[in-house]
Amino acid sequence: MIFYTDNLLQFKRIMTAVCVYEPELFLQLFEHIDIEHIVSYGCFPSGGSGNRYEFSVHSKQPAAGAEPQMDPYKMRMLENFVDMCRAYREDALNQCTDLQRFLRDLYESDAVNAIMFLLKRADDETIRRFAKCHLGNEASLLHAVVDIIVRKNDNLERMTGNIGHYIIYTCKGKDGEEKLLKFTNQASTVYYLMFLIGRCHQDRLLPFVELRMNQEPFLELYRQVYDEHETTLLYKFKTLLQREESGRIRAGRLHEIVYDIRKHLDERFKDYGEDFRPYAMTASHHLTIGAEHIYFEGEAKQLLQIDFK
Repeated sequence: MIFYTDNLLQFKRIMTAVCVYEPELFLQLFEHIDIEHIVSYGCFPSGGSGNRYEFSVHSKQPAAGAEPQMDPYKMRMLENFVDMCRAYREDALNQCTDLQRFLRDLYESDAVNAIMFLLKRADDETIRRFAKCHLGNEASLLHAVVDIIVRKNDNLERMTGNIGHYIIYTCKGKDGEEKLLKFTNQASTVYYLMFLIGRCHQDRLLPFVELRMNQEPFLELYRQVYDEHETTLLYKFKTLLQREESGRIRAGRLHEIVYDIRKHLDERFKDYGEDFRPYAMTASHHLTIGAEHIYFEGEAKQLLQIDFK
């Protein structure tokens, strides 16, 4: 019975994360399944804080017979991809390095040359359909123009709440205004810094920074960002992975931290009119942006010496 209980809890965690962070994927998975039937078996919470899951399930259902509407971020990225393919098609020397670089980063395969061969001979509408079906959120990289900047807080910001010894800014464009990026929780700041550092380590073999495997480097990063007692740090780390309620072990607060990060990034990137998703992790996927959009400046560069597995 313990085996089945553990698997049910794991299933609930996975599907809850998909529902919250990837609502479109959730709708695809459950397109032909009665959601209320699943909820009745207790896979998802109902009432109270569970209300936030309902919009993910129901709000994006298109009207009967209507063509699903693509959000403006994806539409702009799709058209950008079409423009790149059109430029490649019209180039007599077949030298479109932007398109080749993008496809090679996306697929990491020699199949890129074959794909480019086909795209050169495809019309614009076929290219749109290809991009819509096969590029997914990675297409957001075509329009990633915001930089993430990490600096030592040398009296730059007042040390209150979750403002620590290192601070994070966002900046759009070379001469754009730098804006302080704050999260609700200290752990959110440290967790996001961990992913920024992980993305800057070009020699990483694993595609995702697993918190459970990185207790010591995570605590070291926490110590450098915030002045917390060692006992408090260890307690905070453990509660991210699991917690105890009424004598029962339950999933930790890590999903709340991921939600907090994504929520604040979403709010910031709406100000820019840009898509936040390449700059955010999910419950199982790393940041999509590359190190070229992440800057550790001055004394903050020493944080890059922390090695996450």
